[in-house]
Amino acid sequence: MTTTDTDVTEPTELERYFERIRKAEARFTTLVNWHTEVYMAIEHTDLLGGSVDSTYVNVAQYEPSPEYPNEGWNDTPVLNVDETLKLMAKITRFARSKGYEVTKDYDSSDFNLRIKLGDEFGYAVTYYCKRDAVCTPKVVGKKVIPAKPAEPPRVEDVIEWECSKISLLGFDE
Repeated sequence: MTTTDTDVTEPTELERYFERIRKAEARFTTLVNWHTEVYMAIEHTDLLGGSVDSTYVNVAQYEPSPEYPNEGWNDTPVLNVDETLKLMAKITRFARSKGYEVTKDYDSSDFNLRIKLGDEFGYAVTYYCKRDAVCTPKVVGKKVIPAKPAEPPRVEDVIEWECSKISLLGFDE
């Protein structure tokens, strides 16, 4: 530390660097502990996420697909809405049992369940699935997309989503 005439101390660059390391370690530990605890409580492999400190985890559940090379093996997977919402309900129950704040919201394509993991660093983990699980798309018009070089103009549907309030706690375990 350096001192000035008024005895005010300013942290050195090395001390600021160590403080950033401390915060990164705390963030990592918080996220790893959360993922471990929720997995142990629910025992569902989709909850482990892509990395040990994931903050955005897709929990969409799909209908079983045929094995390769059977017909339909490469078709678009069909969302299993009931199983997806049951999994989100389990996450919600677990988070609330631990005293965490849980919020739900929608973005352009997803339904999001956010678990706030305390106030100190503002960490949150978002579990998401396609918005179709809780909303119904309605075509309300058409829009023209202007031409671009080597691309003709095209017409697209204008979609509005009809979403009703959903209580995840009302789903069976």
